[in-house]
Amino acid sequence: MTTGNQLTTVIAWWLTGLGYLVPEPVRRLVQHLPDRITVEFKDQGQQLLCKHYPGDATSPDAEQVFILDRDMQNADLSRWLQGQGVTNTEIALLVPEDMILQKALMLPAAAGQNLRQVLGFEMDRRTPFAADQIYFDYLLDREDKENHQLHIQLYITPRQQVDRLLAILGGLGINPDTLAIAGPRQNSGLNLLPPEQRQVTSVNQSHTLTAFLALSA
Repeated sequence: MTTGNQLTTVIAWWLTGLGYLVPEPVRRLVQHLPDRITVEFKDQGQQLLCKHYPGDATSPDAEQVFILDRDMQNADLSRWLQGQGVTNTEIALLVPEDMILQKALMLPAAAGQNLRQVLGFEMDRRTPFAADQIYFDYLLDREDKENHQLHIQLYITPRQQVDRLLAILGGLGINPDTLAIAGPRQNSGLNLLPPEQRQVTSVNQSHTLTAFLALSA
């Protein structure tokens, strides 16, 4: 008989090995979802819109706009973050859709076991950019078993522009786990950050909100 813990372990292993074939809604049902805070630059980078989403909620339970480069507003941002009552959370930087290039690709089914690496190798041939010039992620549209092909939607954004935003957030003590797209694709499961820059490293792990340390005084 398979115990509950054994079943959880099997599901986690399955998601890790075959996750590229699992639709996002199914993954969300079996994964532990931490609270989320999204941050989005507004007014040509002069303001920061922050929203708090509990668990798997798709609507925020709190949101606030902060004016950047003002000491009082930075302190208010720190207090707002602490006031959400979460010590473990996932932080997502949302970039606008006009910073995203989307491209449909077809790849051999054999690439499915290491899609990110394969896409990195193919980047300068399939897009106007080299892999080190962009952040990217992908979604699987479908698997064509008859022709042994994967139909992929690739999403890329210029690294230079995003690095500027990440540097501003880093100065505020905010280190995002996720680089996502604002708008309808916000909850699609996309994360354009490379794995080595992600703070959350497993489906059951989330990081401590670093902004508490950097902004609290």
